[in-house]
Amino acid sequence: MNRKIALIGVGVALAAAIAISQANDGESAFAWFSGAPEKQTLTNPNNGEAVTLEAVQNEAEWRKDTAEKLRELD
Repeated sequence: MNRKIALIGVGVALAAAIAISQANDGESAFAWFSGAPEKQTLTNPNNGEAVTLEAVQNEAEWRKDTAEKLRELD
């Protein structure tokens, strides 16, 4: 029985050590259990600005219009 308790204690200590070693940037060692997603911003690689939904919609509309104009030329 004492061996089982000792093994469980070692397992818990090992799990705690791994969780603490995985923590970065001062975050809680157990932040990944909270379920809250990390905030990430999609950036345009050409200019480094944040990509917005409006910019994506404008780009899609421009591409659609351009495709239609190119089809009319054929």
